[in-house]
Amino acid sequence: MIHGLITEHVAAGHTRITTADLAEAAPRIGRSRTWIAAHITDLIDDGVLHETRRPDTFRIN
Repeated sequence: MIHGLITEHVAAGHTRITTADLAEAAPRIGRSRTWIAAHITDLIDDGVLHETRRPDTFRIN
């Protein structure tokens, strides 16, 4: 589900996503904010997201 949210952002022309963007979608994707925050590390490790210099902002690949 979280990959779908990232795909939506890309389709809308976004190249970056924030922790807040992902956390806002928690009820929609059926996960807690805590789960999403922990899952961000997996997305970075998988190469889906890359950390930027801005805290809590990630570049979408």
